[in-house]
Amino acid sequence: KCHDSKHNDHVAVKVIRSIKRYIDSAKIEADLLDDIYDKQNAQGLNVCVKMYSHFRFEDHYCMVFETLGVSLYDLVKQNNYKRLPLSCVRDVSRQLLQALNFLQSINMIHTDLKLENVLFTHNTLQDVVVDHGGKACTVKVPVNTNIKLIDFGGATYDNDPSKSRIVNTRQY
Repeated sequence: KCHDSKHNDHVAVKVIRSIKRYIDSAKIEADLLDDIYDKQNAQGLNVCVKMYSHFRFEDHYCMVFETLGVSLYDLVKQNNYKRLPLSCVRDVSRQLLQALNFLQSINMIHTDLKLENVLFTHNTLQDVVVDHGGKACTVKVPVNTNIKLIDFGGATYDNDPSKSRIVNTRQY
């Protein structure tokens, strides 16, 4: 997390180590994110993380993003894997399907879709009582359930023959 003094705002900066293949991949990701931003704006959507800029610093490549909140994975983990309220699940699912529909409309495949790459747009959480196996329990849920997809480092266009057929994180 950094402070952008020019715009008086907080930003997230992803710093890529000065290894040629990492920098080459980051440049491709930056190009994809620029394209995503233009196309989602044209469709009136806001479902993917916004990259403000990218630049070189010393030998590193840096990408500047809007700040977002907790990941869906971190929220589930913070709640000790208890079920979330159905209203929250529905809202997140609807937005996730909108995001996937958008990516399909521009012939893009994310390739690394997982809970860690779905972030809420805000960090403020509230306590909500839910039924957990016939017993009431309290879970934390975001006050604002808007989400965005992040991490387009492995993304590819559907018709790109140069890309690998590996479409997820190995651990999954």
